[in-house]
Amino acid sequence: METKNVSQNENTETVITACGMCQLGCGVKVTVKNGEIENVVGIESHPLNRGGICPRPTRAREFIYHPDRIKYPMRKRNGGWERISWDEALETIVDKLKLTKEKYGASSLAICFGMVVLTQGTGTISFIRRFCDAFGTPSVFSVDAMCWRARLVGTLLTFGKYPMPDVEESKCIIVLGNNPHNSAWPVMAQISRAQKKGAKLIVIDPRTTQTAKKADMHIKMRPGADGALLLAMLHIIVSEKRYDEDFVSKWTHGFDKLEAHVKQYTPEWAEKVTWIPATTIRELARVYSSEKPAVIISPNNTIEESGNATQNHRAISILQAITGNFGVPGGDVTFSGSPRSPIRLEAMLKEKPLGMDRYPLFHGFWGRLLGEGEGQTMLVPDAILKGDPYPIKTVIVSGSNPLMTWPNSQKVRQAFKNLDFLVVMDLFMSDTAKLADIVLPAASGFERTEIYDFYSVLTGIPYVMLKRKIVDIGECWSDMKFYLELAKKMGYQDHFPWKDTDEVFDYMFKPTGLTIKKLMEEWPEGMPFGKKLFKVHETKGRFPTPSGKVEIYSNTLEELGHDPLPTFTEPPESPFSTPQLYGEFPIILTTGARLRPVLHSMYRNVSKLQNLTKGPIAEIHPETAHKYGITDGAMVQVETKRGKIEIKADVTEDILPGVVSITHGWPQSNVNLLTDNEPVDPVVGYPSIRALLCRISPLS
Repeated sequence: METKNVSQNENTETVITACGMCQLGCGVKVTVKNGEIENVVGIESHPLNRGGICPRPTRAREFIYHPDRIKYPMRKRNGGWERISWDEALETIVDKLKLTKEKYGASSLAICFGMVVLTQGTGTISFIRRFCDAFGTPSVFSVDAMCWRARLVGTLLTFGKYPMPDVEESKCIIVLGNNPHNSAWPVMAQISRAQKKGAKLIVIDPRTTQTAKKADMHIKMRPGADGALLLAMLHIIVSEKRYDEDFVSKWTHGFDKLEAHVKQYTPEWAEKVTWIPATTIRELARVYSSEKPAVIISPNNTIEESGNATQNHRAISILQAITGNFGVPGGDVTFSGSPRSPIRLEAMLKEKPLGMDRYPLFHGFWGRLLGEGEGQTMLVPDAILKGDPYPIKTVIVSGSNPLMTWPNSQKVRQAFKNLDFLVVMDLFMSDTAKLADIVLPAASGFERTEIYDFYSVLTGIPYVMLKRKIVDIGECWSDMKFYLELAKKMGYQDHFPWKDTDEVFDYMFKPTGLTIKKLMEEWPEGMPFGKKLFKVHETKGRFPTPSGKVEIYSNTLEELGHDPLPTFTEPPESPFSTPQLYGEFPIILTTGARLRPVLHSMYRNVSKLQNLTKGPIAEIHPETAHKYGITDGAMVQVETKRGKIEIKADVTEDILPGVVSITHGWPQSNVNLLTDNEPVDPVVGYPSIRALLCRISPLS
C-alpha cells in the first residue's frame, strides 16, 4: 500500500485490490481519503481488465456509503425494527437453530445464498457448506439451480473436465444467446482483440444486442429453440463429413450412434422450429466447421433455463469435440488446478439434499460432488409450504433476494411468509429482508477479504489475486465471519478452530503456498497461477470419463433413464407444445437480459447507475406493437397465466417480431411475477424462464 500525507488532517492511500461488484474480479486501484473510499480506477497490468472498468466501480462510493445501508443487526418487534448487538443476534439465531433441529431434524434448516456471495470468491461458499455439514443439514441452495450447474453437468458428462473458450486465439467465435458487452465486458474485449486479428464473430440472439451489432453475422432465433439449432448444425457437420475424422476415431465414444441420431434434425426441420432459414443454418455450420480454431461462447443461464438445459451444453461440447476444437489454442482449453486443504465435512451429513432422488446428477457423479449448493432450489417453496419431501422451517439468506430473483415470485413470497424463522444478511432492506425476523448487516466487496483464484473458469485467465478489505461500515460483517462466529456459538469449535477469517484462508490455500500476507506484500496486483493445458488427453492417453474418451453417447445418462444423445424438447409453453395456450397468450416472453450498469437486483438504488439504463422496459418490435395498439414509451400490461405486471414499452427494431424481452431485478415491474419455478429439465431440474407465453395490452 502506498501512503502519502496530503495535509496535517488528510491522509490518502492507494489500495490495490480486486473489484467485487460482479463475478469477474477486475484488478483496481482504490483511493482512500480520510478513511473513506474516494475513487476507483482499473489496473493496466491486470490481464483481465487491462486498466478498464465498467460503470459499477466508478460509483462504488455512492453504493458503499448509501444512506439506506443496513449497518447494525436488527430484530423485528411490534411490526418495526429494533437495533440489537451481534451477540444478541447470534444468541437468538442459535436458540432458534437448536429448536428447529430438535423438532424437525437438521434438514429443516435451509441456507440460501446468491450471486453476491459468489462474487466474493469461492472460499466463502465452501465455508458456509462446512457450517451446514457440522449442523447436519444438506439444505443448501444457491443460484446454481438456475445458472451454471447445467453447463457444468453437460460438459463434464462429455469431457470429464471443464474447459473454457480460448477466445483471443480463435478464428471463429460464436456467441449464443449472450451479450458479453453487458454481462462480461472483459470477454467482449477479448472478442474485439480476436476480431482485429481476423476472427469472425457470429451472434445468435433474438435481440440486436451491442455484441450483435459488432458481428459479421447476426442470426435471430426464436427463444427456447437453441437445442434445435445445435442439432441441425450437428446434422450438417456429420452428414457432410466436416468433422475431424482422426480425433473422432481415436478419442470419441458413440459417434456412430450420433451419426444415425442426427439424420432426423435437418435444416428444414430446424427452420420451422427456430425461425431461422435453412440456408442460414447451413452457412453457420459450414463457417464454424471450416474456420479453425473456433469457440462457442454460451452463457451460464440463457440456454440453460429451459427443458434442454443439460442437453444444450452436451450438444455444444460435442460440436467442439468432433470439429477438432478441444484442447487446442483458440478452441476449448482446460487449466491446471489450484489445490486446497479440504474444507467440507461431508461425513457428518446423514440426510440427502432436496431433489437428489429426482435429479441425482445435479449433485454429482463418478464419485465427484459438484457446485455450490447441495439442494434443488426450485423445490424449496413446496418444501416450506407442503413439507414435501421434508419440511423446511428456518432459512438463513445471505446476499440473495429470493422474492425478487427466484421465479414465480408470488409462490416464493407465500412460502417465505410461512417460515417459523427467517434470517437475512444483506446490504439493504430487500423485499425478502422485510419478511425476516432478524436482519444482519453484510459487508460489501470492499469491506471484506477474499482470495480470487477462479479466473480460469470464468474468463480463461489462470490468475490469483487478493481482494482486500479496505474500509469498515458500521458493524457490517463478511458472510464468512458470520458463519465462523455462529459456529463457535453453536459449540462447533473443534471444527472451526480459526480465530479470524485470515486464518481460514491461510488454511484453505496452504497447499498452494499462498497466504494473505504473501499476496498482500509480494503480489498485490495478483500473479499468474496455473496455466492453459493443451491436448492433455494425448499425454495421459485418456479423458477422465468412464470410457476414457469424449462421451458423445453417455451411458451415465442412459442408466438414469435420460437421453444418452442430445435431443430437443419444446419449451413447456410454446406455439408448438401448447397451441391452445398460444392462442390465448400469443407472444413469446423472454426474460433476464443483462444491463451493464447493474447486476441482477443489485445497484439499482444508485441513481447514477440506474440513470445509465432505460429502467424497467418491455422491448417490443414495431410490428408487434402496431398489432396491439402500443406506442413507444406507453405503459402496457404484460400477463402470463401466473400473473401480470405494468411496464413501459420500448418499441424497437432490435428484437424479433412476436417476442417481448423484459429484464429482471426491477421492484416496480418484477418480471418474476410472470415466470414459473416448475423444474422442467429432466437431468438437473432447471425451470423454463427464457421462453414463456404472454399477452400484452396498452393501459388506458
